[in-house]
Amino acid sequence: MADIYKIEDLTLKQIASICDHTFLMPDQAFHEKAKELKMTASALREKEFYSFLEFTVKTDLTPYAVCVLPQDVAYARQYLDSHGGSGIKVASVIGYPNGDWDSTEEKIECMKRVSQEGAVEIDPVIRYRALKGGNINMVANEIWRIVNGAHNQMMGCKYILETSELTPNLIKEACEIANSCGSDFVKTSTGMGYSIAREKDILIMKQNFPRGIKVSGGVAEANYKSLLRAASGRTDGMIELDPMKIRIGESKLIAEKKSGY
Repeated sequence: MADIYKIEDLTLKQIASICDHTFLMPDQAFHEKAKELKMTASALREKEFYSFLEFTVKTDLTPYAVCVLPQDVAYARQYLDSHGGSGIKVASVIGYPNGDWDSTEEKIECMKRVSQEGAVEIDPVIRYRALKGGNINMVANEIWRIVNGAHNQMMGCKYILETSELTPNLIKEACEIANSCGSDFVKTSTGMGYSIAREKDILIMKQNFPRGIKVSGGVAEANYKSLLRAASGRTDGMIELDPMKIRIGESKLIAEKKSGY
């Protein structure tokens, strides 16, 4: 059993130790800024991704993992290993950001590829539109295949529920399916658009899933403590600080805290 700590008293290093430091922005996200700088969007994204990895290895607030797009896994693993970050794990999203878009077979092939390239965890996106449409068998079958495929590759699996899109009853049902299929975690959100982590959704997840909870989507200095309180499953303000039971997905929190904002 991991040590229990008061959430209010967590040190910066303790917070970082349960973080998946995240870079999931595609080229399109850089178009406007790239125009201003007279660069291509892909060149600017490459520069920003390099800066992300450089910060990750140079900061003393070492995250548990980095979470990146599938096409970035190999470079991320290589960079971390050659710049003193070999202890930082690499995770990759699968079927991101729309879990209903790619076929199950495409997702499985992507999972196999990122495993070969150095990822030890995957964050697949649930078919939340299929779930909302009542196609439970399709959703459950895919989760079962992906979770078991990940475990066969010795990878952890953190299923993204996209809770902002679901009713409380569907969040409960998604947790029950993920649990029956053996997922290691359930995760709140992709963080795309209005997809954010909310305390009320995390409470439902914690009540209906017995293993790990990952809080992701809009996590920042202003709200991470309240989100951790919800994810802890406790009412005493304490938390069991174990990265296999609680994880924060963030792109700015570590940098904000390092800067003292």
